Amino acid sequence: MPIEFNCPFCSKVLKTADEKAGMSAKCPGCGQVLVVPGLPGYSTAPVDDPTMVQPRDTGFADVPPEYGGQAPAGGPAPEATRACPMCGGQIRPEARVCRHCGERVAPERAAAGSSGGPFTGELVPTEVDAGTVLKVSWELMKEHMGMAIVGTLLPQMALSFVMIIAYLAGIFLAFLLSGGRRVDPDVITVVMIPIALLLSPLMLFITAGQIRFMLAIARGESPQIVELVKGGPYVLRAFGVMILFSLMSSLGMLCFCVGSLAVAVIFGPCFHTLVDRDCGVIESLDLTRKFTMVNIGPQVLLLLATMAIMMLSGICTLGVANVVTLPYIMLVQAVAYKMMTGQPVGRGKP
Repeated sequence: MPIEFNCPFCSKVLKTADEKAGMSAKCPGCGQVLVVPGLPGYSTAPVDDPTMVQPRDTGFADVPPEYGGQAPAGGPAPEATRACPMCGGQIRPEARVCRHCGERVAPERAAAGSSGGPFTGELVPTEVDAGTVLKVSWELMKEHMGMAIVGTLLPQMALSFVMIIAYLAGIFLAFLLSGGRRVDPDVITVVMIPIALLLSPLMLFITAGQIRFMLAIARGESPQIVELVKGGPYVLRAFGVMILFSLMSSLGMLCFCVGSLAVAVIFGPCFHTLVDRDCGVIESLDLTRKFTMVNIGPQVLLLLATMAIMMLSGICTLGVANVVTLPYIMLVQAVAYKMMTGQPVGRGKP
């Protein structure tokens, strides 16, 4: 005798054979996962117990593994689960759609940039929510605050020290070139330009190291300080990306700054792509464009939010709070990149 019942989520009338009682299925009306009633102890409640899930033919819509289906009762032991990068619900490692929030997610891969190495899997452009990015970033910040602060401020202090020494050396060189007399401003300009060019590789070296460091925190890992000095292999390509990015931003200024904002939104995460994928200059820009084009709105909101955070912390605390806000903003950028490319992120402590 067929089993007829109503979906507890959308009230759609469903019908299936009585031998399907107790099996899990997906409602064709709303897509929610439920259990076919008819056996003692079973109900149409959402499927939370992996032992109750039996992805076989129920007559109206089974739950395939990519939607979070599990092994049948009495069969192989349930596989490990992972947290959905959007809502935090537990899903199968190979799931492509979260059964809790319905968002598309990238399947978990062994090569997902673990241990600071490059991510070699396929990037899956994924729409994100700006509020979720900020919340997850703050949870991770609370859990790894000490390392995040050290990983941000230590390289900046080292760079500032080198820049001060270079500036003083430039002034002294300009003084010597001026014959020991009053230093000509034109001479200072001529001296400082090559010094600035020489400092660019150091700045890119530090930036790449910090990105590696923050990407590790975004994965929920505890990064090692040594990550900060592993930016060497990216310097030359990062220099090429910086030149192209600067050229596009300059051209964007011709559009009354709207073009520059568009460049920042679309290509802003290109350095993260370069480091995470360990790819070439053009490829990093092209890949970045693919996952930011589906996140224009969230990218704009995140850009405005981080700018507001920096301004408020600078004004309200005279810059003291920047010790925390600067690492947080760098972590927001790393978490946003991970989420937009469909990679799993750590959830931090609530």
